Amino acid sequence: MAEIYNSESKYQDAAQYITKVVTHKPNFAGALDLAGVIYKNLGNMEKAKEYFQKACDMGVKASCTDLNSQKAPAKAKPAMKNPFKEGTADYYYQQGKIYQSQAKYDDALVAFEQAVSIDPKHIKALEEAGYEWSMKGDYEKAIEYYKKGLDVNKKNGNLWDRLGLAYNSLGNSEEAKKAFEQACKLGVQASCNDAQAMGSSVTLGGKGGAPDISDILKLISDGELNKADEQLKELINNSPNHYLTYYAFAEYFYKMKDYDFALMHLKKSMDLFPTYYQSWALMGKIYTDTKKPKEAKDALNKACKLGYKSESCPK
Repeated sequence: MAEIYNSESKYQDAAQYITKVVTHKPNFAGALDLAGVIYKNLGNMEKAKEYFQKACDMGVKASCTDLNSQKAPAKAKPAMKNPFKEGTADYYYQQGKIYQSQAKYDDALVAFEQAVSIDPKHIKALEEAGYEWSMKGDYEKAIEYYKKGLDVNKKNGNLWDRLGLAYNSLGNSEEAKKAFEQACKLGVQASCNDAQAMGSSVTLGGKGGAPDISDILKLISDGELNKADEQLKELINNSPNHYLTYYAFAEYFYKMKDYDFALMHLKKSMDLFPTYYQSWALMGKIYTDTKKPKEAKDALNKACKLGYKSESCPK
């Protein structure tokens, strides 16, 4: 998801996502390099250098090149225009996102709070206001906003995860553990790791916790990628780091014939759930399209052994 936000010049969103990834996977060289790129785009050269150095030390040549040519990015793209009617909650929420992309975080917070004052149930504004307070170190204020967001939608895994992080920052491990458990049940892998580190036996997804991606997959299959894109963004908010979330993104990039991104998300999905046969079947298709017959055959055979039904399966 960080790659998508970065490509859309939504650098603050990209930074939020990639920071979470590298926190829980500090040895993921590709993520460290992407973090460097994102922070460079934000103009935070000190943070960019830190991530490029880590990635370079792990053998990423591109990071070494960036590290040796530390310059601020070229003139930023013009800020996106706010399409919403001025004075509405959506207008102020969007204005907050614009300010975030410009690294004007105090202005962003004011805008998000203005959105909430107009619509107290604007869940995206509640979440972003909480995040901005958290970045200021006022975790109690952040918790207040996250809880209001959860009053609107208790199945938002990302909000539970952020609530857990805020409680943890306050040293309230009991409440942090409860929040991480809820997020884990809703498909947030990182929260599972945090909860388990606190002694919980919770497992990813939990009963009824797996996201339903059937509508997204149909939109992708029908070629309605703009609609799929909107639902994917909602999916990543509700169930980040769930294997089905990564699988849905893999299908999306496969449809766009972006095989590198498709494989990257597919491998993330398989790291979380290696016996999901649909992942192996899709991998076979990708290798077929990229003219790698041996890899395609191996992936298809694995899918078939796991229960995939196809005329292409060995008899």
